[in-house]
Amino acid sequence: MFKLLRFLVYSNVWVSLAVVSFGWVSFKRMDVFSYAYLGFILSSTIAAYNYMRIVQIPDHMDDRNFQKFWLNRHLVQALFFTTVFSVFSAYFYFQLFSLKWVVLSSPAILVSILYPLGFKNPFRSFTSLRSVPGLKLLLIAVSWSYITHLIPVLLFDTLDWLSGLEFVFRSVFVAALVIPFDIRDLGIDESSMKTLPQTFGIHKAKLIAFVFTGIYLLWKGIEYQLGVVSTSYFLSWVGGILFLCVLIFRMNNKRSELYCGFWIEATPIVVAILLLLLN
Repeated sequence: MFKLLRFLVYSNVWVSLAVVSFGWVSFKRMDVFSYAYLGFILSSTIAAYNYMRIVQIPDHMDDRNFQKFWLNRHLVQALFFTTVFSVFSAYFYFQLFSLKWVVLSSPAILVSILYPLGFKNPFRSFTSLRSVPGLKLLLIAVSWSYITHLIPVLLFDTLDWLSGLEFVFRSVFVAALVIPFDIRDLGIDESSMKTLPQTFGIHKAKLIAFVFTGIYLLWKGIEYQLGVVSTSYFLSWVGGILFLCVLIFRMNNKRSELYCGFWIEATPIVVAILLLLLN
């Protein structure tokens, strides 16, 4: 069982299920559906995350980072896995193919390709996207929200002010998901990254995460009061947010990679399961 759990997390299958769950929940909000889009974000997330982890293996090895050691030990399998899901990703990409889709998907694809790469710079003012202070949190939060909400709205629905605000507040909520990972990586991340735990300490970083979850819960309440979402949709998010708050409360820099990689990233999956059960 532990080996299966470790495989799901370290091979990035679990995080891809989390992203797909967010996407599916967005479709339920809009009352539309697309197998091709969900297939694309599932396969492309696995391929992209594996690519980013593999690229970072040579210069970011640390005995506390078990995932990179696992990938290094299973490098051939990881490369095969990445290739297979890249092919699936390409298949679903062309199922969705249109000029609008190419334009919308290009920023996310570009960020995925460039994020793990380092650039030689004699003045050392910019060596990679990861080296820009605070950019890691922003990129992950906005990318997840963009892929799981804004693109589906622009492709399959009509963008209005409520959908625009959902994109903003979804980004805030994803940022709350990322903060526990920054706490876990406090002794691993380079000091130049200026993550919230590095800048404010663990306690204040957790308080910021609680504020972010509170903001999103308030937003869901407003949507519910406006009649934008159903009771089951609202309650599903309440359950997911409370689930995340308990995990954040128990979070510290001694927690394992699996604690974050499985339980924290299970939050969107919990929301999706609750929505299935309550509908």
